Amino acid sequence: QFTIDTIPPKFISLTPTDGSTVTTGLVTLQGSLDDPTANVMLLDGSGTVVSLGTYRFAFAVVLKDGWNAFTLVARDPAGNQTAIPLRLYLMPLHTTVTEPLAGSTVNTDNLLLGGSFVGPENTGITVNGIVALLDGDKFYVNNLPLKPGQNTLTITLTAPDGTTRTQTVTVTSAGKNPLQ
Repeated sequence: QFTIDTIPPKFISLTPTDGSTVTTGLVTLQGSLDDPTANVMLLDGSGTVVSLGTYRFAFAVVLKDGWNAFTLVARDPAGNQTAIPLRLYLMPLHTTVTEPLAGSTVNTDNLLLGGSFVGPENTGITVNGIVALLDGDKFYVNNLPLKPGQNTLTITLTAPDGTTRTQTVTVTSAGKNPLQ
């Protein structure tokens, strides 16, 4: 008497899911299969095996900006297999200050700082702790106080998942604006 196994293993959980947007370059792909005798292979976009795991798996992967393609292949001892694609989008977080330019000298003690940013929807931005006004992919902070001389402005982006990125810009204040 013998049993013929023709049922491939199934993925019963997987995080992050296919098509997810993430903001950190190091992600753990984890999940489980319905067959405890099966194994999982992680393949990169070119089909090369990157990692092997058991029916409960966790693979740490480094992502590049933009779309990253993987394939997960589950195989049981009888040779039955299931393959699923997994595409993850790494949304970069960064800013570009356009006014004033880094290293500028300004004739004011209250600055209008502006620029553009890249980040997922609902990204928050602060400059030296002051919340920036967002308009599409642009950000602005008005009446940013400066002290005479060199000032370091710290721009902090915070993604909805809590990931943060900071950028510093140095601006020199020549003193109070002659027009108040």
